[in-house]
Amino acid sequence: MFPIIIFIILFLILLYLYYYVKIESFDSSDTETTNAKTTIPQTTIPTLTMSSQIMLGISTTLGISQRRISNLSYIGDVSTGTLSVSFTILEPNIIEFSKKEPNASDAAKMANNLFTDSLFVVNINDKNINLNKINQSSVNNINNNVFDNTGLKDIANYANNKYISVPNESSLTNFYKLDFDKNFNIIPTISA
Repeated sequence: MFPIIIFIILFLILLYLYYYVKIESFDSSDTETTNAKTTIPQTTIPTLTMSSQIMLGISTTLGISQRRISNLSYIGDVSTGTLSVSFTILEPNIIEFSKKEPNASDAAKMANNLFTDSLFVVNINDKNINLNKINQSSVNNINNNVFDNTGLKDIANYANNKYISVPNESSLTNFYKLDFDKNFNIIPTISA
């Protein structure tokens, strides 16, 4: 009985010392930071992606919500001050309709008028960028020239034919697994 009481007392003393050290170290770190030179915390604003900034600029210019802009594609460089864009405008939902947002056809007419007058200007990375409409025939030509690679199609067909023609051999699908021997040592064995 006596050793159990001594063990409990020692355990409580060690527990008390542990918490005392933790509290002291916590208090000393607070005093060090208050005595240290006071600095102003810097806040960082997350930067938006280029497509998010373009969608935000288009929605602000047209007076519609950003959700309604879909299928956005753009070509160009911001440093030149102009971008060519293509997008579709969705119909407003009940909340947007109650906020008196224009319907899709009116917003599209407004966008086309801004495109023809070269007045479609959005702010991207604190620069005013003039937006132009993408010429769909040039986009089709670019897609056909760049992505119509017959050599890659031939390689893909060759790989598919070779993959189909390889026989399925059962010995190639056997894998190692870990088992125990009679002395309970772990040994790798081939699974059937």
